[in-house]
Amino acid sequence: MGRFISGGLSVFAFIFVLQSVGVSVGPLVGAIGIAGLALAFAFQDILGNVIAGLLMLARRPIAVGDEVETNDYLGTVTDMTRRAAEITTLAGETVYVPNALVWKNPVTNLTVTPTRRSSVAVGVGYETDSDHTKQVLEAAAAAVPGVLTEPAPAALAIHFGDSSIDFDVRCWHDSASSVEWRLRDEMHRAVKCALDAAEIGIPFPQRVIHQLPNAVVDLAAGEPQTVTD
Repeated sequence: MGRFISGGLSVFAFIFVLQSVGVSVGPLVGAIGIAGLALAFAFQDILGNVIAGLLMLARRPIAVGDEVETNDYLGTVTDMTRRAAEITTLAGETVYVPNALVWKNPVTNLTVTPTRRSSVAVGVGYETDSDHTKQVLEAAAAAVPGVLTEPAPAALAIHFGDSSIDFDVRCWHDSASSVEWRLRDEMHRAVKCALDAAEIGIPFPQRVIHQLPNAVVDLAAGEPQTVTD
């Protein structure tokens, strides 16, 4: 808003100076209007970014200092200009995302909500006790620093895989991305240690291939070919 007000005051001062020296500003204003219309067509993308910037100032979906994810970029908003939102990514890179793209596309603002949920997927053998596995996984998640006690961590059996029963270990934590990545690392290590201590195995994917007598099985075609001696 400061930049827009500064630009408006500059135009007003320029017109006032012309009037003071006796220059007729009527034709000049008309010429400026025609030139402005032509420029609006020529630079409609830039104008769209400016309008989107004004709309974002009014609605404020994001603000400087917010941690956001938009247009495949995740980082902290460091500045908002008339044309673009400046985002510093987690890798330390500065990205300028045009305001029109921010306005048109979904924006996830991680600063608005104080907490969010993360999950870790793990598969266990079919021979294991599912209820016992659930208790082991939930206890492992609850012991990780930063995991909230309310809502409590939950381990849900979500899928019968080819070689394992797949669990999704879910927990709530602070919404900052730095907390999420640290916590996910500790969650994976804690789950692995807990399963090892409980002697619960994480099976490898397995495939059983049956070869027909006197035939070579073409795995790509899926059809046996007879071999003659």
